[in-house]
Amino acid sequence: VEPDRPSPLVPSPKVVPPAERANRWPAALWLIGFGVLAGRIGFRRMRFALECRGQPAHGDAQFSEQARSLARRLGLSQTVRLLESTKCLGPVAFGLGQPTVALPARFTADFTPAQQAAMLAHELAHLAARDPAWYLLADLVSAALWWHPLAWWARRQLHAASEVAADEASLLVTNGPAALAESLVKLGGQMTEPKSAGGLGIEGFRSGLGRRVERLLQLDGQTWRAPNRLKSFLARTLGPLALALVAVLCTAWAWPQSMLASETPFSRLRESWRGMMATVAPSAHAADHRY
Repeated sequence: VEPDRPSPLVPSPKVVPPAERANRWPAALWLIGFGVLAGRIGFRRMRFALECRGQPAHGDAQFSEQARSLARRLGLSQTVRLLESTKCLGPVAFGLGQPTVALPARFTADFTPAQQAAMLAHELAHLAARDPAWYLLADLVSAALWWHPLAWWARRQLHAASEVAADEASLLVTNGPAALAESLVKLGGQMTEPKSAGGLGIEGFRSGLGRRVERLLQLDGQTWRAPNRLKSFLARTLGPLALALVAVLCTAWAWPQSMLASETPFSRLRESWRGMMATVAPSAHAADHRY
């Protein structure tokens, strides 16, 4: 009697090796983390777009002309839209396609003309540097590399450097640094009030308030100089690429075995990385016991 043979019309079930199943959980974990953070980014930006909607700002002609003059001096070729919103505690710059500055509803009533000009110069400097686009890129990179502390550190450094560069634009205004420092202190006081809990502020505003005010006071008497666009572009593009390369190298030990089955650049890179770590580890161990 011949043994039963599987029918050629019925495909046999695919058996997944245990090693391959074990290699799937890091990808699933990464996908969950990326999905959560990407969804959070999208939700926050959608909420910001909805809450920061406002009417065109009804400033006087002198204020509008001052805004156009500052935009030209900062190198902004596009027309900047000025909005007035009751949800904003302070001026906020945003917009990828249409540069926009949202102003608080009582902006002209709560701040002096010098403070208004200094704060406006600060926000226009963010737009001139394309900071909204860079912030979005930093958020996406941090979401993709959510497990790596260097990604979050680089994101914080980008925000801090952008604030410092935008603060320097206050030098375009007479007594601008002092006026901007006064505005920051006033906004910081408003953020501590319970009624401001639902308002839109600047991320990380209070944490670096003291450092920013101190630096602004040190800017008095200096002259504003336009940043070198080539250097800024290289710093903002090569920096993230270097960060991504470091992140990949730091996780070379976790690459799946299927990538190492043949002689590929990935296999050679991983073996080189393992060899370097094997050399460094004994040396560090010996140095710890030298004294």
